[in-house]
Amino acid sequence: MGWPEFTDDDIRRIDNWVPDNADLRRRKLLPQILREWIRVDFRYHFSSETAAEERKRRERLARVGAIADCLSAALDGLDELDRWTLPGQIGVAKGEETCEAISNEKNRSQLNDTRSLVADLAAAAKQPLFKQGRGQPPNISAYLIMMDIAAIFEWLTTTAPARRIDRTTHDESGSFGDFAGAIWHLVFRSGYGFSAAIKNWASARKEFDERSMMIYNIAMRYAEWGILDRF
Repeated sequence: MGWPEFTDDDIRRIDNWVPDNADLRRRKLLPQILREWIRVDFRYHFSSETAAEERKRRERLARVGAIADCLSAALDGLDELDRWTLPGQIGVAKGEETCEAISNEKNRSQLNDTRSLVADLAAAAKQPLFKQGRGQPPNISAYLIMMDIAAIFEWLTTTAPARRIDRTTHDESGSFGDFAGAIWHLVFRSGYGFSAAIKNWASARKEFDERSMMIYNIAMRYAEWGILDRF
């Protein structure tokens, strides 16, 4: 694909949608942030795995899930004597004396934690990261891009981005929606896919609270910019 670039005119259009509560110093840094994002981080999102790679990844996770299922069932099938013996064996395996290993509550706690973790692994391996609705599956690149835009907004305004829907038009609205929409239209030269991307982002953020590290990555590359300096 031909990579987008932000012209001075593009930057001015985006700046028109920057909320009034944005920090002035960070607002002045915004052109540098946007151009560096497009130059590096944005392009990285399109180097994601192929369909074959994704299929292999799912197969690997499915194998982990199957093993975790078996281990979880085996742990749940232990009787009282097993559950007394196994923590002691854990301690012995770590080099403890037998009497110490049997009486060490940390070994029992470790076994309980392991049982819980194995059960979580068994369930997690069957749970897709993104819930697929009707039509095409979520566009991972679009989700990552929207996550980056949310990070820019939060850095700029110190306000948590949130999806808002106009009750009359049912269109995306609110300060974050307007800001994100302006960037999206300039990047892709259309609004195609924007509603689906912000919807998927909002759903995933609510469920997983996943955040982009893009601002921190740029701050590490350009410490002299003072990106994370306090106001």
